[in-house]
Amino acid sequence: MWRRLFAWMSKNERSLSATAMVAGFVVDQTFFRRIDLWQTQMVFASYVATCFISIPLLHWIEARAERGIPAPRWRPLIPLVTQFSLGGFWSGFLFFYGRSAVLGASWPFLLLLVLQRFAAIVHCPVGYFRFTWPRGRAKGSGGVPGDAGRGDG
Repeated sequence: MWRRLFAWMSKNERSLSATAMVAGFVVDQTFFRRIDLWQTQMVFASYVATCFISIPLLHWIEARAERGIPAPRWRPLIPLVTQFSLGGFWSGFLFFYGRSAVLGASWPFLLLLVLQRFAAIVHCPVGYFRFTWPRGRAKGSGGVPGDAGRGDG
């Protein structure tokens, strides 16, 4: 029975992931009304912990699968749990930010988000919509971000 269930989940992983994200959004919208309650903060902390564990775990499993080591049968559960948590984050961002934000103060940020999404949708080749990390070595940094001034480069 479990084998058939996990095989079905592997086959329908895309639609199940989208459903899990929407479910996380709906559950979050249904049960949380205030951000200052400790229960809400604990749920958001569990979302962070879930993503912190599940994303590297999934990458580790996929890397092993590329080397020929079979993936565990429960592997299709990992993206579902991750998507549920990300749906909860999405809900929390929209709900709590939407209630507390002042449009007059945050319109530049929102405009930047809209422009970035528009550029991604129309596959705009314009480089100034992309967020990139500078490449190459900064003088005296050794090539590692954040250690400029150590003088070892």
